[in-house]
Amino acid sequence: MGAGQTPQEIANTQQVLAAGIALVAIQAVAGLFLPEQGVVTYAGIGCCYALAGLTSFQRMFRYTGTMRVRWMMVALGFAVGVLGFMLKIAGGSVFPSTGKMAGFPEVLLLLRGLPFLVAASLSNRENSRVFIRLDLAQAVLTVGLAFIALLFAFPVPGGGYAPIPSLVATDRLMVANLLIAVAATVRIFARRDSGERRFFRRLCGFLWANALAITFVNRVLLHRAHVFGGSPLLVISDLPVLWMAVAASRPSKVVTSSGTVHRDSFVDAGSSFLFPFSVFLMAASIVPVHLYLGMGFVTLTFVLYAVRATILQTRYLAVQEELRKANERSRDQALQDGLTGIPNRRNFDQTLDREWRRAQRTNQPLSLLMIDVDHFKQLNDSLGHPTGDSCLRQLASLFRTRLGREQDFAARYGGEEFTILLMDTGIEGARTVAEGLRRTVSQYEFTHMGRPCGEITISIGVATKVPTLEEASSTLVELADEALYSAKNNGRNRVEVQVKEMARRA
Repeated sequence: MGAGQTPQEIANTQQVLAAGIALVAIQAVAGLFLPEQGVVTYAGIGCCYALAGLTSFQRMFRYTGTMRVRWMMVALGFAVGVLGFMLKIAGGSVFPSTGKMAGFPEVLLLLRGLPFLVAASLSNRENSRVFIRLDLAQAVLTVGLAFIALLFAFPVPGGGYAPIPSLVATDRLMVANLLIAVAATVRIFARRDSGERRFFRRLCGFLWANALAITFVNRVLLHRAHVFGGSPLLVISDLPVLWMAVAASRPSKVVTSSGTVHRDSFVDAGSSFLFPFSVFLMAASIVPVHLYLGMGFVTLTFVLYAVRATILQTRYLAVQEELRKANERSRDQALQDGLTGIPNRRNFDQTLDREWRRAQRTNQPLSLLMIDVDHFKQLNDSLGHPTGDSCLRQLASLFRTRLGREQDFAARYGGEEFTILLMDTGIEGARTVAEGLRRTVSQYEFTHMGRPCGEITISIGVATKVPTLEEASSTLVELADEALYSAKNNGRNRVEVQVKEMARRA
């Protein structure tokens, strides 16, 4: 019966197939002996609907989420069909006979398509309770519209309204089936999950075949060929239902199939429009006879859809805001040093480049302090890396708090090296800031977990430039790095200013 099926699944499918064949055979044989009894046809197709509803109900428990709801709707559609055909069998013994006019059974047979429409229009993104309530409200509107459209369709001279002819009701059933089939067909072309794709293929195949079979039976066999209501030929209407029963009994392997995300999202989001659009068409159909009532239904349909669209838009904006905040957090984390919490090397490079271009425009000096912790390797080796990390964090906090201006920029350059960018600051001002930082660090008592870390000192190289268009920002880094090298070679725990630039000016 199919690759990947277990023996139990094969046996279940075979049992459903055997039951379907038996039902068709019984109906055909009964039709040979009782061709004038329409109860034969109604009983046969009702049993087929019951079989399909049972297999769909069993299939429902294999899934969770939206797919479970879809199969539940399919089972409900078949159950409503069973009830409609039971009322057809009861006929005048339960309800007054209307002859060739539509009655309550026709209303149920029209409403059997409602769960199929819900199954076709369900969106994976709209599975919260508020959308379920909106769908229930639309379902209530649909039930009311079905009663009005079929049973209160034409005004009569003495007052009141009469039902539509049964042939017109059949035409409306055919149109409803075709619309639902179109909705299911659209969903086929945008499913990446092959389980959902198979579901819509099965649903689509059943709906199209059922619509054509019902149209052929009612339009051709009954109203043109004038065959009897119990004729064996009417088993044609059983075949699509039995096919769905067998299809529902066969499992589907869930794999990912081809498809584009944009197309999937577009169709999935647009599918929620199918249900209110169908309700709108039904409401519009009663406007010529029930003007105010029809316009009221049309208005309610638009209100429900507007509420749905507003909720979706609100959620979309909320998601966009969350994404924006998440992007900001990611950007901040990408530009922040994980150990010290101050800007990292990447952030420093971007800030230096930006301030360098600004200084070129304003012709103002830009100063850079390159800072290195003296003998940091020995500190790590003697006291351990956790202590070294703690000292780096305390240093970063000192630099951040000791800078007097908001626009001054401190960053961790890498390892035990830090940088401080001083905007609109000349060489003497930069030297003063550097010397103040050096003294602060040398006098500060560094501790880790309550224990002193010993004396920690820093060496600082200072460079200042008034940027020109011919120079790159890396020039300032090179000068500050050379000055730092001089500070370390000249005994450490000191401040040195740029050498080459000062010599060139001299």
